Amino acid sequence: MYTKKKKNVKKFRRKFNPRKIRSKQTYSVSEITNLLGIHPNTVRVWLRNGLEKIDNRMPWLIFGQDLKDFISERNKRRKFQCKAEEIFCFKCQKPRQPKGDFISIKIDRFRIKLAGICTVCGTKMSKSISPNKVDFYKNIFCVEVVHEEDLIECANTSVTVNKKQKG
Repeated sequence: MYTKKKKNVKKFRRKFNPRKIRSKQTYSVSEITNLLGIHPNTVRVWLRNGLEKIDNRMPWLIFGQDLKDFISERNKRRKFQCKAEEIFCFKCQKPRQPKGDFISIKIDRFRIKLAGICTVCGTKMSKSISPNKVDFYKNIFCVEVVHEEDLIECANTSVTVNKKQKG
């Protein structure tokens, strides 16, 4: 008998903007769902996980400041600080070193991105950096390719560097 394999899919997680919430106002579950664009069950799960309500009477009311603090804390827990030699892998959901310390640098009009391959799962990883940190990352990683697209006044970007040259 043939059975379908379930894919290992992670839940879609989202950051919410706490600045939309007025701290001196009270909100019901339906008002929070309209404000943040989420399902009412999400708010009910938040209430079970520590979001404080005013009292136990229906409809449940939540202070705006409590909701702001809850969402800010939730957003803060999801942040990862990558070390200089790490890039964030979206599939693993952890900062990891790229495979063989090889990266490529893609420079376009507005940003500079480092791209590499995860050592654990083999998917693409990327990290946005400041233009003045390009030389710093060229010393840390082995740069395979430098892509240039619509450059505006960036110095030293067309050089391909290999830090592990033997000789």
